[in-house]
Amino acid sequence: MMFGRNQTWTGIDLGADRIKLVHGQGGQRFEKITHIGTEPWGRRASDDPVQSASAALGRLFERLDLKPKKLGHVAVTAACPQMSVRDVAMPPMSAEELRSCLQFESRKHLDLESLDNPVVDAQIVEEATPTEDGGAGRMRVLMAAVPSSYLDFALQVVEPLGLEPEVVDLEVFASLNELFAHRPPDEARDLPLGLLNLGTESSRLNIASRTGGVMSRVVGIGAPLEDDGDLVATYFRGLVGQIRDTLTYYRGRFRREVDELHVAGGGAYLPGLLDTLRTELSVEVSILDPLVDCCDTAEGLGAWQQEGARFVTACGLCRWWDGDARV
Repeated sequence: MMFGRNQTWTGIDLGADRIKLVHGQGGQRFEKITHIGTEPWGRRASDDPVQSASAALGRLFERLDLKPKKLGHVAVTAACPQMSVRDVAMPPMSAEELRSCLQFESRKHLDLESLDNPVVDAQIVEEATPTEDGGAGRMRVLMAAVPSSYLDFALQVVEPLGLEPEVVDLEVFASLNELFAHRPPDEARDLPLGLLNLGTESSRLNIASRTGGVMSRVVGIGAPLEDDGDLVATYFRGLVGQIRDTLTYYRGRFRREVDELHVAGGGAYLPGLLDTLRTELSVEVSILDPLVDCCDTAEGLGAWQQEGARFVTACGLCRWWDGDARV
């Protein structure tokens, strides 16, 4: 899809304790952040989470001098610890045909029984290519299911502010979109990358390549909020063990080795984290900072310029319209 030079995008990440917002512009792709900010709200401490989150988002709009009606293309995500995601190879079919058989196919590939009133969606991310013997090949489809309450919450938060988002996405896909947007376009398409998102509610490892092999697993509790030596050390031990098991499972299932691990979320800045992961897992580890080279003069930047990993998901939401950057 082609856009003019004046297109604008907004990503709103309704986290468990903070709302993160990124607003920016570009041509065919999301290129420059013009507004950025975060506002605490605290799901667990609120009697009415929808009202609290909506009020916090309204305060954020006011502080950044953003008008809800002028946000351009809007994509939203909310904290969703329960989900089922699967990368599936299927016979070639159109998007309409996929949608007509989705309810049946999802029961074969997704864990729907563990979700309360699940909502299912799918997208074709790679068309089928003919095989060497003339066969039709298989297309690549991403399937996902979440509790209906996840979608309801996201929409109910933004509705009082006059917003009708075009997209309600999962953190998994938004953050992976941001990761791959920073990779060279001519890089090996089957190279799998790991993205460790350390939030306050849970720690999740997402793995994917541009040619398939998507996996998402919770690998720990939320990152410690305080730099408590014993607490952090215990957290690191549990995290390393779960990541190692997940990498081993991924290698066995997809016959691919994950050599790079990128870290996002507020927990990315825990002292000693990167060195611990490098030593214990023998992989390259780095912080994913989406603010580098695109955010020098953004409204609201301030101290957040040094903690860009907190905004990976919000930036990835803005890239939903970057067709060549999406997983």
